[in-house]
Amino acid sequence: MGWWVHLSAQTCTGSLGDPIVNVTFGAGTNNFGPPLPAGTTSSLSYQAATCPGDGNYAITNYTAGCWPDDVVWHTATDHTGNAHGYYMLINASYDPSDFYIQTVSGLCEGTTYQFAAWLLNMCSVEGTLPNITMTIETTGGAVLATYRTGDIPILNPVTWKQYGFNFTTPAGVSTVVLRMRNNAPGGVGNDVGLDDITFRPIGPAITVGTAATAGDTVEICEHNTSNLQLTATVEQCYLSTFYQWQLSTDNGATWKDIAGATTAQYTRAPTAAGTYLYRLAVAEQNNIGVATCRVTSSPFTVIVYATDQRTISISKPEGSICEGTAVTFTAQTTYGGNIPVYQWQVNDKAVGTNSSTFTSNTLQTGDIINCIFKSSLPCNSPAISNSIPITVNRKVNTAISKTICEGESYAGYTAAGTYTDAFTSSAGCDSTRVLTLIVNTKQHTFEDTIICYGSSYHGYTTSGVYNQTFTGSNGCDSTHTINLTVLTNSNQPVWKDTLLCTGDSIIVSPGLWDNYRWQDGSTGISFTVTKGGTYWVIVSNKCSSATEQITITEQLCNVALPSAFTPNKDGLNDVFKVVNAYNLAYFHISIFTRWGQKIFNSFVPSKGWDGTIGGMEGSAGTYIWICEYKKPGSSTTVKLKGVVTLIR
Repeated sequence: MGWWVHLSAQTCTGSLGDPIVNVTFGAGTNNFGPPLPAGTTSSLSYQAATCPGDGNYAITNYTAGCWPDDVVWHTATDHTGNAHGYYMLINASYDPSDFYIQTVSGLCEGTTYQFAAWLLNMCSVEGTLPNITMTIETTGGAVLATYRTGDIPILNPVTWKQYGFNFTTPAGVSTVVLRMRNNAPGGVGNDVGLDDITFRPIGPAITVGTAATAGDTVEICEHNTSNLQLTATVEQCYLSTFYQWQLSTDNGATWKDIAGATTAQYTRAPTAAGTYLYRLAVAEQNNIGVATCRVTSSPFTVIVYATDQRTISISKPEGSICEGTAVTFTAQTTYGGNIPVYQWQVNDKAVGTNSSTFTSNTLQTGDIINCIFKSSLPCNSPAISNSIPITVNRKVNTAISKTICEGESYAGYTAAGTYTDAFTSSAGCDSTRVLTLIVNTKQHTFEDTIICYGSSYHGYTTSGVYNQTFTGSNGCDSTHTINLTVLTNSNQPVWKDTLLCTGDSIIVSPGLWDNYRWQDGSTGISFTVTKGGTYWVIVSNKCSSATEQITITEQLCNVALPSAFTPNKDGLNDVFKVVNAYNLAYFHISIFTRWGQKIFNSFVPSKGWDGTIGGMEGSAGTYIWICEYKKPGSSTTVKLKGVVTLIR
């Protein structure tokens, strides 16, 4: 099926007039546009939401991630692909209803109009298919024309499609009501994107051209004094065809009637440089002066070029030109067109290629550089650039010897050897330097030392690795490394009493000592505890000994959530929260509607959901919860999921 349906005997549909209705819903950098004027929709409510609920619409420029648990909406922008363009996003009401209504006035009887809109089935997986009826009615409600889209299919990838039809106004009708009605029920599916609603005249095919030029564009020079005749061919459609030529000087944004230009031919007088767009409007005799009742041709463009607008200026990089070094000259031009031509010259002889740059490494003092430039635009003769005289400087060479210590660098080099590199001489040229580098080795000594707690060694009192610098015999700063171990102090606290969840285990250790003896006779550095109680260990090193003790309290750790609650403020089961919570190491709970919308979030076990959504009482029904937590001393995250029933 094509996207239009003829409802009259008229067959002239080759040209369109300017839109009488052109609803694009606007554009903006905000995610949401303003609501539609009152009366535009009879059953939907405005909701500034990326995923509006049933019976609501949004004016938005982007939607994504909607209803992942059932229908799964497309990720979509407006039908032109404009990232800032708005469109109407509709989550249909449960009952069929009118979702767009507009009254159009100033029409001419017996004139054909086109009513069209771009539609998109928002569902990408499944759901009820949208089904739209487009009608044109009198203001009294009588239906003049009807078009049904049929079921709008699910298309992947996301695809907008234009639907519409033609309609001829009967005698005595100058005002009509445009209506778009949703025939399918709401619920799962029947979700629509709507964009670019148009209502415009449609009529005979019109072609505009000149006898000497093929296509829809002609280029002439500003000094051309000859007239240019535009000729139109109009499909036979009207009983009496009338003509009006129009001109636009702002690239088609606005059009003005040309006084006296009311025949199928128009002779254009010479003008100043610029771009001029011409088109022909046609209509029945009495309608030619009514913008809502006439159709227009495609624009014919006349480009008038000013004479000799091209310019050229050449330059070279700042600084000196050195012997044997390539130097690049660059041409800066204006009005060159798409295919300009460059001819570089050295001492008035052609060199180089057809390019905006010229590079040479064989220039000599006294040479003169310039460039001849030819524009590919009409009405421009060749131009010659400024001239650049050349002075070439010579290079120089030097040698140097340098001694450094190991780990240092000179001129970026760290290893002994002979290096050749470049430097800039006083003449501004890159010259050569030969560098002989000598590297003296640094010394590095080590010492391992153990002291008791409270003592010091070379001023150090804590365990660690310390580096001291001294000057070696070759004059280089060298390093003496001390690896210092300070034995444990028996008077320092070793551990703190802690909590153990029944069924879990924890590992305890008093730190680094030479000898260990636990209450069960084991001699390891650590001990695994699986039950509550008091545990002890005897530790010693060459400096001290001690008996360390820890008390571990065993507790039944349990996380439970109720299956229902009644937030009626009677003091009983008013809040949905964790039952029997304890000192958890981590806790997080989230609550969702059955459509996947998050409505509550907490990281505190004692804080629960009071049954409100956005400050309003939530509806009775079933909600989904997801809970994550970690027990004390455990790195494992426990994940729970369930449902709770809100009872009112």
